[in-house]
Amino acid sequence: LKLLCKQGIFMKDLPHVIELFARLPYAFFNVLPPIIFGFQIPGLKWGLGPLWKKELFSHMDFFETFDVIHCAMPFNPLWTIIRGRPTVIEAQDSSFSVLKMRLVREGLKSGAFFNCASERIRTEYNKKWNSEEPNEKLFVSPCSFIDYTKTFVAPKEKIITFVGRLDQYTKNPEMFVKAIDRVAQVRNDFKVYMLGNGPLAKKIDHLIRIKGLQKIIIRRFDPCPQEVLSRSLIYVSLQQYDNYHSQALMEAMACGCAIVSSDVGETWRLVSNDVGYRVPLKIDSFVDRLLYLLDNPDLAIRMGQLARSKIIEEHKISIYANYLETLYEKAFRS
Repeated sequence: LKLLCKQGIFMKDLPHVIELFARLPYAFFNVLPPIIFGFQIPGLKWGLGPLWKKELFSHMDFFETFDVIHCAMPFNPLWTIIRGRPTVIEAQDSSFSVLKMRLVREGLKSGAFFNCASERIRTEYNKKWNSEEPNEKLFVSPCSFIDYTKTFVAPKEKIITFVGRLDQYTKNPEMFVKAIDRVAQVRNDFKVYMLGNGPLAKKIDHLIRIKGLQKIIIRRFDPCPQEVLSRSLIYVSLQQYDNYHSQALMEAMACGCAIVSSDVGETWRLVSNDVGYRVPLKIDSFVDRLLYLLDNPDLAIRMGQLARSKIIEEHKISIYANYLETLYEKAFRS
């Protein structure tokens, strides 16, 4: 929303954004949920949950001033706020784990509008609807977007890059290290960056050491990966469920990387045959394509150029904003 305001698309709503952050304590609402739901510190969820709800509900009068409430995260306590109000709920989770949450279940029952990131997500939510008729309040966004002003293309080097959270559920970082190990057995004229952090960080660092890849793989967290991506020849995306609407993948494409990705979900909508390769989620498949692109850097550069053009032309903030405003109007008039 801040980016939309910065671009001048939601300029008139900027005072509301400022007021919202002034009225609702930033540290409490934006730091507490990751602590509760991300780190799962024993006793913290039950100890601070009631305080969180009390603080949230104390601002109920403020939410009355909005025509539409857009829930970006499906936290269950928000259900009390949105009940009976025009509501849009984000549906971005390709693993569908949030379908178990009360906010989503009640939203489907009560007629809330859902902003689905892909047709695959809408299909799964429609199954949850448990009706012979399709749910007409499930919408699919026409695109996604990133801040392209931060992306650029530098002279390409033989660099393979992975960007993402290091966990066991979505991006398969262990498989990436094992694939690089296989590539390194054939050639050693390339570098690898693993940019990210997470629960598997120590395990990944240990795997890099026991494979003897310390001189090839640089593993660190980088809040601004564009500098590395701009020099990278190849970007690897190993998502378990879907690579489509991955912000890291979009940044890599905008930085002119050729893509090697898992062929899952609606990945084909981003990774077409002219910008990279979609392969089965198997180490052999990734090794084969990585070696091929390293052997053919001119082809990888051409793919990267097409990737940048594709993402900038097809995934614009103006397209998304027009869609979002239409969705808000439908929610308000329903």
